[in-house]
Amino acid sequence: MSFSVCARRVRDHTLPHAHRRSALRSAVVLFKPFGFRATWSYLGTVGDLDRDGDALLRALEKLESSRDAGIAERAAFAERRREEKRFLHRQRPSAADTEFFRGPRWPGPDGHRAVVHEVARLWRAHAGPVPELPAGATGAPASTSWCAGTSSRT
Repeated sequence: MSFSVCARRVRDHTLPHAHRRSALRSAVVLFKPFGFRATWSYLGTVGDLDRDGDALLRALEKLESSRDAGIAERAAFAERRREEKRFLHRQRPSAADTEFFRGPRWPGPDGHRAVVHEVARLWRAHAGPVPELPAGATGAPASTSWCAGTSSRT
């Protein structure tokens, strides 16, 4: 079943809620930027996917938005590579280009929020409650006890 067929089934209000939820899970199987569990967990932030039909639609909207952004990014990359090959005779993409598409990431407008959710989920699973930042802080402090003595590679 294709992603668009799954999306159509999620939107079909004549289907029982369980079938619509299953269709959303099938859509996540087909497009899972963070892997299935992490993507499903992030989509669960819009509401109760087990009981709320509107939450299914909001989750599908987030998933489709990310998928569309990813498709647009790959199309732009392909066009840029064609131009590089044709006019600049570059047969290999730059390291920055290949690194951009490597590994899990959430394309689209919710990218930062999705990454923060996933990091917090993984932190809770392995290290307990997520530590709070001091008021007004924008990032991690320069020196913390858990990373003191570690060297950073440049």
